[in-house]
Amino acid sequence: MNATYDLWMKLHAPYYIDADTAFTPLLHDASQFLQGAHGIMRCLGDALTSPYVDTVDTDDLAYALAGVATLLKMSHACVGKAHLRMLMEQMEAGESEH
Repeated sequence: MNATYDLWMKLHAPYYIDADTAFTPLLHDASQFLQGAHGIMRCLGDALTSPYVDTVDTDDLAYALAGVATLLKMSHACVGKAHLRMLMEQMEAGESEH
């Protein structure tokens, strides 16, 4: 692929997964995305249970929830790709034994 396409994908795709990435880094990425979603949710929980809950901007709340949803989708994509990669590596290892 050319550099312009790769740059466009990285800037416009929800999460660009390199086709050659091994499953361990993918699982690490998934964990990082889940930690980010967890952190946002904890902050939202704190904001919504504070005495100043009336000052929470509902648009900002909606954006934060959309961010959590995006992080969860990205994590799900990483886990799915990692599972596929792991199965492929197991198949390749099995073929090399024959």
